Order: sequence, then C-alpha cells, then structure tokens
Amino acid sequence: MVQQPPMSQAESFVKEAKDVHSERPEYSFEVAAGFTGLTAPLKWEETIAHLDVYVRLPRWRRGADLSRLVEAAYECMKADKPPSEIVFRIAEEVLLRASYASEAEVRLKFTALKQARGYEPYEVMLSASLKRGGEVEMGIRVEVEGMSACPCTRELLRAYFKRQRGLATHTQRCTGCLGVRVRGRMLPSYRVLAEIVEESMSSPTRALLKREDEALLVASSLENAKLAEDIAREILSRVLALLSEYPEDTKVQVEVECLESVHKQDIVAFREATLSELRSELGV
Repeated sequence: MVQQPPMSQAESFVKEAKDVHSERPEYSFEVAAGFTGLTAPLKWEETIAHLDVYVRLPRWRRGADLSRLVEAAYECMKADKPPSEIVFRIAEEVLLRASYASEAEVRLKFTALKQARGYEPYEVMLSASLKRGGEVEMGIRVEVEGMSACPCTRELLRAYFKRQRGLATHTQRCTGCLGVRVRGRMLPSYRVLAEIVEESMSSPTRALLKREDEALLVASSLENAKLAEDIAREILSRVLALLSEYPEDTKVQVEVECLESVHKQDIVAFREATLSELRSELGV
C-alpha cells in the first residue's frame, strides 16, 4: 500500500512541480475538455444525478483544471433547487473558477419518477452552454417508454376475419424522446414534456397491473393504434402548442423507436426542426 506523504511534504513538492495544465500546447488549437459521469445527489428529485462538465480551452493552454470543475459541480449540487437552475449555476461557477475558459457546458442526467399505481421511471437530461459574455443556450430532453399498436396489421386482420372493426394487432414497447433547446433560460417543465410523449403513444406501460387493468390497457392500445410516424407527428403537434410563446429559433427534436415484436429489426421515426419550420408546415 502506498503511504501518503505528510501534508507539509506534499505542499513542498507540489510547489516545486510545474503546472502542466497551464503550459503552452504543442499544437495551438482550441479544444473543449472536462469530465463525464460525475455522480452527485440531486435534492430536488431525491435521486442521484450524473454530470458532464466541459470548458473551452484557449489555444495557449494545455489542459483544464479538472479538480476545480468537480468542486464547482459539487458546490452547486448542494442547493435544493430545480435541476434547470442547478445546471445553469454550475456553468456560472465553472467560468468563475476557470478564468481562462471562454465557454462552459454542463449536462445533468437523472431518472425521474411518475407515480401511478406503481412508480414509472423516465430519463431526463438538462444542459447549459454559457459563454463568458453572458450568452446562454439551454436544453432539456426526456425519454419515456410506452406502447405502440400497429394499425396496419389491425386493418389486415379486420379484412381477413371480415369484421366491421379491427380487434387484434401486434403491440410492442416503444421509446419516445423529446428535446427542446432555447436561447436564454426559459425551459419547459420536464414533467410536462414526459406527459406529452406518453400521451402521444397508443397507450402507456405500467409497472403494476392487475388482470383487469392489463386487459383495459391492451384494449385501449387497440382502439388507439399508431405507427411510429403517427406518434412522432403527434408529439410534434403537442409540443408546438406547448411552446406557442417561445421564439421562432427554438429547436425541437423528436425520436420514436418501436421495439418490434414481429420483425427482427426495430422501427424509428424522427425529426429535428425549429419552431419556425414546424409552424410553416402547418400554415400557422
């Protein structure tokens, strides 16, 4: 086992050693550097969060002071504040401690819980990019699981059995992601975004279901059969209504993946656009 040197001895050799990070690099390019995967408690949600923090290094500096970035993150995570406030404060604190950096970027990821009969988890990521001049861009992204029921197979089975209505189809678990990126600090609620994704699917999935609940859930999905493309478009429509007061250059990203039960491959539908582009396509 390596013995730790006495504090006085440690201070002595640290003073004698060169500060490698502040040296001039061999190649004078600007790069971003920092850490990924730092774990810390998030008091607001009573859960554990994972942090990625980066700074933009100038051409003349070899490396980032990583311990200062970690200290900044830990200090800000002590506050019982909303995650959107925490992620911005970390970016501010990082720029205070890393005076050489022109920009700080912070990402905070955690699992949130929605309580139904059981606990329904969904993933949340918030981000902040803060420039030294004060310009800030923030983002939020949720990832929610639900269920999709295939309307194509439902129609084929209706025709095959010569029925008035389709009573059967294949269903599968479906993952929907919705992201919003804005200039400034006005972010929508991640709980509202998660509701939009879940309500756009054929039906939700639930951790705890009694037999009658399971039957009603499957029946609901059959009545509300949707393609991955349908789900993606409904998410876009709902988020467009939610962000009616947001600037035209606000960016929206939607991705839906259906983990197919009758195919070897999975099905995806996705779109990334500004609110201006989406509004023009609907003629609003």
